[in-house]
Amino acid sequence: MLPASHLNAQNRAVFITGCDRGIGHALVMKLDHMGMVVFAGCLEEDGEGAAELKDKCSERLHILKLDVTNADDIERASKYIKRSLKDKGLWGLVNNAGVWFCAELDLLPEKILHQVMEVNLYGAVRVTRKFLPLIKKARGRVVNVSSLLGRMCMEGNGAYAMSKHALVAYTSTLRLEMKRFGVGVSIVEPAGFLTGNLQEQILNKRKEELWSSLDEETKQMHSRESLDLLYSHVQSCFKKFPKDVSPVVRCIRSGLLSKRPREQYPCGTGAETLISIYPLLPVWMADYLSSSMSMLPKAMNPSSTASQK
Repeated sequence: MLPASHLNAQNRAVFITGCDRGIGHALVMKLDHMGMVVFAGCLEEDGEGAAELKDKCSERLHILKLDVTNADDIERASKYIKRSLKDKGLWGLVNNAGVWFCAELDLLPEKILHQVMEVNLYGAVRVTRKFLPLIKKARGRVVNVSSLLGRMCMEGNGAYAMSKHALVAYTSTLRLEMKRFGVGVSIVEPAGFLTGNLQEQILNKRKEELWSSLDEETKQMHSRESLDLLYSHVQSCFKKFPKDVSPVVRCIRSGLLSKRPREQYPCGTGAETLISIYPLLPVWMADYLSSSMSMLPKAMNPSSTASQK
């Protein structure tokens, strides 16, 4: 049952990106069980995640193939949702799709940096622009899923932090501009949760993509062993993250259905405190705090070959 401070969820339509696994997957099931009409954007329309959603959700659920970097996918999704809603507007849009790479900035190829920005920032921008007319029609809600790293920086997470800082700025500006249309815009900022992006299989794939993208000079400076060490250490760190993403789902639900949605929803251990105090710290103290939370192993060194030159 929803709190009295929330609107009735029954038959309100919502479009969610990044539903193959993790937060998006859990959110689809929650909102479907609450009686909402859910349009779930999945990268793999016939994948495991989509199959599980079809199996466990009601007939109200619509699975749509969606790569947020693909304009054709977004256009097809828009046409399908317009046909399905007929003359109604779209109550909610949740930009949840995201990608994560761990690498120091001098190791990160421009191609991968572009990929992270394309998904985490421009994907949200593209989808929002396409669906804003339907959202305005319903005087509905936009909820963007960012991260604690949209407010602070951490070694090895430069590309991700850049994309999420930009998403925060985009969301804040959109919120101001949509007020006159009666559209609510919120941002959800989780701390560490073990989501689909952080599963071991996905991390290994990211590691191989990163290594294959490096030029020979960079490979000589950063040995394969050091990259393996980095990702092994990162995986051990992530195993400590909570698997239960329900706190994030509750925040998104509130952004969609609260009668007075908050502008920001920090969630997870320490998120609200860190987001509140980080901008107030002197730079040296903020740097110390960020370094103390770094996932980079202390043993990481350039290759012995490079160090002898």
